[in-house]
Parts: sequence; C-alpha cells; structure tokens
Amino acid sequence: MSKTNHHKRKDYEAQYIRLYKEVHGNDGQDISATVSRLSNFSLLNYMNVLLIKKDCIPFTPNELKMKLV
Repeated sequence: MSKTNHHKRKDYEAQYIRLYKEVHGNDGQDISATVSRLSNFSLLNYMNVLLIKKDCIPFTPNELKMKLV
C-alpha cells in the first residue's frame, strides 16, 4: 500500500480563514490573498495561535513541520 499525504494546503487555508473569522469576527478584512502567500510553517503557526485563543488543542512541533500538498 502506498503512503499518501492527506494534508491539503487548500483545506488548511480554508480552516485558517474560518478560525480567523471566529476569533476576530467579520471585520470586513479579506485575508484570503494574504494566506496564499504564507509558507506552510507560517500558515500552521498562525493557525496554532488561533487554536490556542479558542482553547483548542494546538499542533505539536512535528505537526507544525508537516508538508502540505
């Protein structure tokens, strides 16, 4: 059986935008263009900050180094 990566960047970008809106409200700021320019590590790191603000379980250090396709 081949090993596949199920971590898709577009899914994480959508999740980040959703979390951002939950934490900061709908302040009219469109962050989708900014999100697409972030590196994988930066995207996951910023998501981590939002997860902590929402009292959710943050990513582990190994998860922050994931390769997103």
